[in-house]
Amino acid sequence: PTGWMRLRGQRRGARTVLTRSARTAPYHPSPPLPGGDGAAEVVVQEVGPGVFPGDRLLAEVEAGPGAALVVRGQGATRIYPSPNGRGARSLVRLRVDDGADLRWLPGEVIPFRGAVLR
Repeated sequence: PTGWMRLRGQRRGARTVLTRSARTAPYHPSPPLPGGDGAAEVVVQEVGPGVFPGDRLLAEVEAGPGAALVVRGQGATRIYPSPNGRGARSLVRLRVDDGADLRWLPGEVIPFRGAVLR
C-alpha cells in the first residue's frame, strides 16, 4: 500500500486503551481520548491534499474482547481526477471481538470530476 494504519483497542479494567497504533502517511491518528462508558476515541487526520490516482490505502482497526473504540475522521477526503482512468484503492478492514463495540466514522468523501476510487 501507499499508506496504511493499524489500530487495536483492548479493554483494561473499566476503560479501553490502544495497544497498537502504527501508521504511515497519510494517516495520523490522535492519541486516544476518553469517551463515554470507558471507550477510547481516536481522531484520524489525513495529512496531505487528498487521494491521487495510483494511491493504495489500507486501514485495519480491531476492537479486542469487551473493548469500546470510536475511530472518526477529522474532515473530508478529496479524491483527485484520474485522466487515464487509473484509480486509487482504499481498503478498510474492521474486526470486532466478542462483547466489543467498534464505531468507524470516516469523514465525507469529495470526488472531483473524473475521480476513480475503488
